[in-house]
Amino acid sequence: MPSRVGDRQSLIGAGIDARYRDDGYVVREIRNLAAQLAAIRDGRPIPARDGPPLPPIGLKPSVG
Repeated sequence: MPSRVGDRQSLIGAGIDARYRDDGYVVREIRNLAAQLAAIRDGRPIPARDGPPLPPIGLKPSVG
């Protein structure tokens, strides 16, 4: 929600990576997930991701 950038901490919890993601990002992530699911279904290795690396998991990005 680009119009509410200054209000992002009230929209999500503190400590979560609060960045606006455009349509291209969402489509790329859906394709990555579909490729992962197809690989699991077919018993193949998970393919490399397309796009930037994923953000760290968890509420403390420095820990990962």
